[in-house]
Amino acid sequence: MIIVQLKGGLGNQMFQYAAGRALARQKNTILKIDLSYLSNGVLGENVAYRKYGLNRFHIVENIITDEELKSFIRKSRIFSKSKITWLNRKLSYRIPLSTIINQNGHGYDPMFFTQSKNSFLVGYWQSAEFFRGSEEIIRKDFRFKDIPDSANKELFKAIGECESVAVHIRRGDFKNLPVLGMTGTGYYLKAISYLVERISNPVLYFFSDEMNWVKENFNSVFTGIPKNFAEVNNSAGSEADDLRLMSNCKHNIIGNSTFGWWGAWLNSNPEKIVIAPETLFADREINAQLQTMIPCDWIRL
Repeated sequence: MIIVQLKGGLGNQMFQYAAGRALARQKNTILKIDLSYLSNGVLGENVAYRKYGLNRFHIVENIITDEELKSFIRKSRIFSKSKITWLNRKLSYRIPLSTIINQNGHGYDPMFFTQSKNSFLVGYWQSAEFFRGSEEIIRKDFRFKDIPDSANKELFKAIGECESVAVHIRRGDFKNLPVLGMTGTGYYLKAISYLVERISNPVLYFFSDEMNWVKENFNSVFTGIPKNFAEVNNSAGSEADDLRLMSNCKHNIIGNSTFGWWGAWLNSNPEKIVIAPETLFADREINAQLQTMIPCDWIRL
């Protein structure tokens, strides 16, 4: 059994699921999803509370129960004097090192697929390398379950009928997390210019968690190019609807957000151009570790 712990927003949860799914497939075993951190995890300062979001997709949705997790830990036969303690409000277990893969740092670890078929994944796993060889299965799992409402359906249709460019700008809690930082306006202007020079009749579709800021900073630039500020999904839990719209665009400009990353990765246009920032995060060490996060066929500016 492979157990994957979910934490963070929808983009993070998708990376965690994809890594667990790929490892379970390689080990020919089942995947279980642990939601206890989302329900009871102790949030750090300036960290937004996140809800489970993968139920919008056709994933293999095996949610592990408290009793199953207790049994998994009890049946472990290999113990170590050095133990990792994982604590949250609901569960408090001492987990033997033999049963947990606690991600070391933020980058891809080539030893990932050598782990035991009975493993508990704790980490973010922010690279497509963690599900290499299972890409088509992941794409199939991340198909959307529901039919979009009329507003989303209309926007989805318009996006599909033009040379659409999704521009995802993440702000929100990133403003209060200096380790991550935010991708500046200069990068987005350069990325838009890059695409404008290479495609005919582009139409920009902006997606953001702070659309008023986006309008103030981008409404008056590139005056000859049509712009749309996608605001049909402002309610809680509507992130997946924006993801569906972004993935239907012909091209993508992303920031340092895993959510924008998945919008670009799920884009099935064989001629897509995806632009990502050269510097993902403000912390140099984290930035160096996450170089494998951006696929080699995406453009970095």
